[in-house]
Amino acid sequence: MSHQEASHLEGVISALSEMEKELDVIKASVEEMKRSLVALAREQAEQVKNQIVSEANGAMKEELDRATQEAQMKAKEIMAKSEAEVKKLQSKIDASFDKAADAVVKAVLGD
Repeated sequence: MSHQEASHLEGVISALSEMEKELDVIKASVEEMKRSLVALAREQAEQVKNQIVSEANGAMKEELDRATQEAQMKAKEIMAKSEAEVKKLQSKIDASFDKAADAVVKAVLGD
């Protein structure tokens, strides 16, 4: 092998060695990018999860508020009907009381 061939072979070996070093740097860089990408994906997934939970809680609160208002309205209707029924019953009691008092007075007096 001539001196020129040996020199050329050393140049090729040196170039391959440099390429191997660059490849190692690229591999390390790719691994770091993978870790960063995984971390970013986890962070974004957590943000989306939190947003979904927040929206679900908001929707649940709205539904609960609506159901509460509806229940309060029904309760007011029931109370109004009950009060009307109590007034009717009180009127009947008052009317019956007068009749009962007259009946007792007549019975006691012997009429």
